[in-house]
Amino acid sequence: MQLGENDSPYLYESFDTYQRNRRPPFKRMSNMRPWHGILFFVILMVIFYVAGTPLVLFGGMYGNAAAEALVFLGGSILIVCAMNIRLKEVFVIRKPNTPAVLGTLVMWYVAYQGITALFMVIGWLFPEQYFDLSYSMSDSMYGLSLGAELLVVALTPAICEEALHRGLLQYSLRNLKSKWMIILFMGIYFGAFHMSLIRFFPMMMLGMVLSYIRQKTDNMFYPCMFHFVHNAWSVLADYLSDFIYQFHFIADQYETVSWEIPLSTVGMYLFLAAIVPFGLYIGSYLLNYREHSGKQPLFDWKNRKRELILLIVLTLTLITAGILCTIFGLIGQ
Repeated sequence: MQLGENDSPYLYESFDTYQRNRRPPFKRMSNMRPWHGILFFVILMVIFYVAGTPLVLFGGMYGNAAAEALVFLGGSILIVCAMNIRLKEVFVIRKPNTPAVLGTLVMWYVAYQGITALFMVIGWLFPEQYFDLSYSMSDSMYGLSLGAELLVVALTPAICEEALHRGLLQYSLRNLKSKWMIILFMGIYFGAFHMSLIRFFPMMMLGMVLSYIRQKTDNMFYPCMFHFVHNAWSVLADYLSDFIYQFHFIADQYETVSWEIPLSTVGMYLFLAAIVPFGLYIGSYLLNYREHSGKQPLFDWKNRKRELILLIVLTLTLITAGILCTIFGLIGQ
């Protein structure tokens, strides 16, 4: 694919596509199509919930981690081998570079802010379902040490779930002409994977960012790192919040705690989420910084005027929504 005058490898092209004129592509050894991905996804999910249930009942979260390793990681590898596809073609892992690692961390941070804001909106709209989900997730971790939680909640999904999603499933969509269609489908996969209506849209957003990174770098190391950091931060934040809550409860044990999310709190998180549009843009630039050697300007107004205007509009929209929600929330208190 020849880059046009107004095209940029760090914004519109995956590293794999960008490099095709420099090195011959892998010889395709199978005709895996998108419908294959749907079929494999359904099969592996059914196997996980049927065969994995005894492991979970017997071993708790350790059993869940074992089920993920056997079904998602092992199953994805077996499918690739059965279809006579080279493993390194599907599960591409290359040595990382510093700018791309930094770009991945930037994209994680701003995506985390966006997902948190989205969860706050959902919690405000559906408080009972939101807190039921929070309780169930906390209960599943009860009794585990910090190291054990990092193993079963952060490291295992970062490897096993990414093998399924950014490996097998994203490979099955490789022949779609639109990169954004691939990313959208991968977001839907990731949202459906978590089997929760409350979590669907936040996880869909997360899956789209992860798949964009995979598409952009042609390297599974970065989405795996992103996934690990995201889950590890959730574990550490949960430990910190438990500590603060216990301290608060001892100090103010007679104080009534409200579990409803105030609209003003939603507004604050929406305001913080205003960094998401430009944060993702900057992270995207850093992902392929090494390839364009910084020669492409970060804010290329001449060639990227439409995209930059869109980013400005999205940022102002989030800021405005945050301010309005905060004001109306404070007035209503």
